[in-house]
Amino acid sequence: MWKGEHFNPDMRWMISLILIIWTLYLGSNKSENVITPSECSATFYQNGCTYYRDSNCQVVAQSCD
Repeated sequence: MWKGEHFNPDMRWMISLILIIWTLYLGSNKSENVITPSECSATFYQNGCTYYRDSNCQVVAQSCD
């Protein structure tokens, strides 16, 4: 995109800026869905639902909005 003549300079910067913002957005949401082993008996949120787990990491209840 940057080397060819397909896009004018304004369009190149616009596409690059959108990709950067999109990458940052995806990176910030990723931590919400990550489950670490130390959090087994905990509550976590994913896709608008609340999940409750026991100490064996099994989901014992869920509640969706």
